[in-house]
Amino acid sequence: MDKKTGIEVIVLVVVLAALVLYGVNDSKSQEKKKRNLREDTYAYILENGYDQAEIKEVYVTDFSEQIENEEIDQHLAIVVLEDETKEYPIYTYRKNSNELIEFDIENNEIIELSE
Repeated sequence: MDKKTGIEVIVLVVVLAALVLYGVNDSKSQEKKKRNLREDTYAYILENGYDQAEIKEVYVTDFSEQIENEEIDQHLAIVVLEDETKEYPIYTYRKNSNELIEFDIENNEIIELSE
């Protein structure tokens, strides 16, 4: 192997390693964002009148492909309550912030939360 080919192979290996590390780091970052959204949503609904027993589940999912709203983050927290079978409160973060907001998915509107 000549010197030029050796350098090209080294550069290729370094670039591939960097891409793999970026992908792993990005995946961990997305999981952390989802976990934080779930925890913040639980905290908000518990602070605002719901009891732990009333909360069946909080699902966090990526709706970025289905929703065209530039003001919201890609992940949505969907709250399933024991006593409400038809309405599911949906929460997310305002884009590029940690401000929790409620999202009306049917009307594609943000509902500001009262503190």
